[in-house]
Amino acid sequence: NTNNKRVLANSKTSNKTLAVTPHLSGHVVGGCYWVLRQLSDDTEIVLAPTYHHAKERHLAGSTLHKFGVNADALVTMPGGPRGLLGRLYRPPPPANNSSHARRKKAILSPPVGSRSEATMIESIMTTLRRDGNVLLPVDASGRVLELLLLLDRHWERHRLSGAYNLAWVGPMARNALEFARSQLEWMAPPLGAQFDSQRGHPLQLRNVRICSSVEELESGVIERSDGNPSCVLASGPTLDHGPARDLLLRWGGNPDNLVLLTDSTRCVPRGEVWFRDEDELARMVASATKEETIGPSVAGVAEDAAAEAAATAGGDDDANAATLGAALSPADVSRSTTASQLLHAWCTAKASGEEMADEVSADVYVPHRAPLAGNELAAFTKGEEEERRARRAEEERKAMMAEIELARGRLRLGDNDDAG
Repeated sequence: NTNNKRVLANSKTSNKTLAVTPHLSGHVVGGCYWVLRQLSDDTEIVLAPTYHHAKERHLAGSTLHKFGVNADALVTMPGGPRGLLGRLYRPPPPANNSSHARRKKAILSPPVGSRSEATMIESIMTTLRRDGNVLLPVDASGRVLELLLLLDRHWERHRLSGAYNLAWVGPMARNALEFARSQLEWMAPPLGAQFDSQRGHPLQLRNVRICSSVEELESGVIERSDGNPSCVLASGPTLDHGPARDLLLRWGGNPDNLVLLTDSTRCVPRGEVWFRDEDELARMVASATKEETIGPSVAGVAEDAAAEAAATAGGDDDANAATLGAALSPADVSRSTTASQLLHAWCTAKASGEEMADEVSADVYVPHRAPLAGNELAAFTKGEEEERRARRAEEERKAMMAEIELARGRLRLGDNDDAG
């Protein structure tokens, strides 16, 4: 919206010095890039950390090509796949470094939206037809909307609701969807036109079951459908937390199941929060376990609207004991998230011209409760006793104050009687 312009002034001279204007950047609802214009000499700087030019189902494309072409400087970050995955899209250099040498083709073809979506849909349907479940780790409220619209329309077009479950699982899924339904003015114009023409809300998602937890998914969706295969979008894109992590642990041994990583930017190192000191690390990994996903590798497809890497996973609760290994020592814990470990295994196999191994190991952070013992038990007991004494003292103080107020009331009543 080019009308949302803010002008910053110098507090000493009251002269207007800088105009800041947000523009549509695409990628996520409400996303914008910023045009900073210095009023004294019309110098323009564009800050565009994230943007997407293509038109999508729920968003219009970025206007960066319209309002950012005359900028004196562009501050941005490289887009597209990074790391080992990004290198698979680049052709290797000639062996003799000669410009006349025949260049080899890249291992992966450049991602194309429609082709990537078709590849993802085909991978999902192939898994469901063999009675497998599909897990798509997604963010809580951003790119997940594009995936929901894509899959909901495919389910609607082919009338798949009676045969296969489609669900979105996340503690804030219902809230995120309710809020998104009120933001049509910031989305793609066709969605607003559909709503204005009384054809129903475009985010009604008739074929998507919304669940706040894995337990609700199992009891309210899977059991009621007599165990139909399920395609589940679950919060927790790194597979280190949330419903996506829980479903990976539940479905971690069946070769008929599938995990589709839909955003390679979430396949990242775990960061300093995990490794700031050895004592904390030891506590955090006391419950880290080894997760083995078994099954054939599946070709990765493009970022966001498609899956960039795939690894199979599956199983049921009875198989969890066989799937999970022993707790890991701090030295054995990977510095990459679970999703990053799976993506790296897939990319390594692709770079070697091979298929992904039938068995892939990745560590998963699994929090659990352990009984207190030793000094921890003594400290907890001492704290409980002090809290109990403090509550008792507070109750005695309140009882004493009540008695004092009662006595004062009786004295005032006696004075009134004497005066009468």
